This record gives sequence, structure tokens and C-alpha cells, in this order.
Amino acid sequence: MKAKFTKRCIAFLIDVMLVTMLSSFVTYFIPVRNVEKFSTELTELITSYAEQEITEAEYLEKYDKLNYEISKETVITTLVSISIYIVYFVVIPLYNKKQSFGKRVMKIKIKNIEGKDITANDLLFRSFIIYGILFNILSVILILMLKEQTFIIVNRYLSYLYDIMLVVILFLSIIRKDGRGLHDFIGKTIVVEEE
Repeated sequence: MKAKFTKRCIAFLIDVMLVTMLSSFVTYFIPVRNVEKFSTELTELITSYAEQEITEAEYLEKYDKLNYEISKETVITTLVSISIYIVYFVVIPLYNKKQSFGKRVMKIKIKNIEGKDITANDLLFRSFIIYGILFNILSVILILMLKEQTFIIVNRYLSYLYDIMLVVILFLSIIRKDGRGLHDFIGKTIVVEEE
């Protein structure tokens, strides 16, 4: 029997909170230069814009540049975070009754739609979409390959695309009788109640 939408949402929130805390804890110990300085500048920029000390055009230009610098400085931490997400959402469910911690708490699990054993690829493709792993991988590749202005433009559109994908996932999960979202179609999965 398919899992209820509310159970899936609660499991998702539990998992995202756990993996974000774990990722933040691990990456805290990775030395990064200048990120604190850029983050402070970003906060000051937002304050200046909120207090109408600078124009929107000035704000957007400086905001993009600071985000670019932060992205450049945090490539290693992003790669470590991606690895943690893959372990949490692919490796653990693969060897843990097809459940992440959130799914275990909510007594739901991931199943292959064709009735076959779920594979690492099924879980990986599914996770690439729903948890933004693919977006983060592409961002790292882009920051390493593109010049600043090109990165800013491409990354902005990539971000829009990811936001649209999340809306499609949510919409499909709500309206479909089987509750399958875009990530489930790509991973050939369905989330069901635990037997």
C-alpha cells in the first residue's frame, strides 16, 4: 500500500534535518579561507539593501559576486556534503530495509515499482533529483570550469530549474494516486507502507 503524503513529508523533513546537521558538523572541521569574510560582507550587503542605502542593481551585482566567491571557497565542503548525502540516502537505505532514518520512524520504505530488488542506481537516481545532489554536483563542475559572469548566469538558471523540479515533484506526489513524484519515476521507485 502506498505511503500517505503526510508520512512522506514528515520522513523527508526528519531526513533533511538529520543529514544537514551531520553535514554541517563534518564540514565545520574543513578549513576554508575567506568564507567568514565573504559571509560578513554578504550580511552587510543585505542590510544596506534593506535600509535602502544601495540600489537594487548594486545589490544584485555585489550579491552575485559574493555568492560566486563563497561557492569557489567551499568546493571541498560541497563535495564532502554530497558524499554524506549519498551515503545517507543511497548506501544506508540499500542495506537498511530500503529505509532512511526518517522513513524508519514513519514506518515507510522505498520499493522498486517493477517488483525487483531495489538497486544502488535506483536510489542514486532518485536522490539526485529530490535532494539536490545533481544540482550540487553541477554547481561544483561549473565553478571549476566557468568564468565568474558565466557561472553566475548558468547557476542562476540551474537554480530556477531545480526550484521548478521541486514544484513538479510536490505536485505529482499530491495529485497522483500512487503518490509518485518525478524522482520516483526517474529512480523507478515508489514509497510504500512497511509490511
